[in-house]
Amino acid sequence: MIELKLLSQSGNIVTYEFIVESEQRGQVQYNFESGQYRVEQQTITKYPTSYLVHLIAKLAEFSNLNQFPNSYTIAWY
Repeated sequence: MIELKLLSQSGNIVTYEFIVESEQRGQVQYNFESGQYRVEQQTITKYPTSYLVHLIAKLAEFSNLNQFPNSYTIAWY
């Protein structure tokens, strides 16, 4: 599970704080025009790759909808 909290949106860059499994915090910047991202704190790399895949896929979905919620929980089974 990953919790997202919107920190800022400026131009074509959106920044979220993420909390992985209620333990590790980090930040991700996502350029919704190019689809490029930058994880500022590498805490998510301590988890399986699927966590990063889910995070980036959700940000891409937000971008496609042109909606960036203030908070969101990504959960999967």
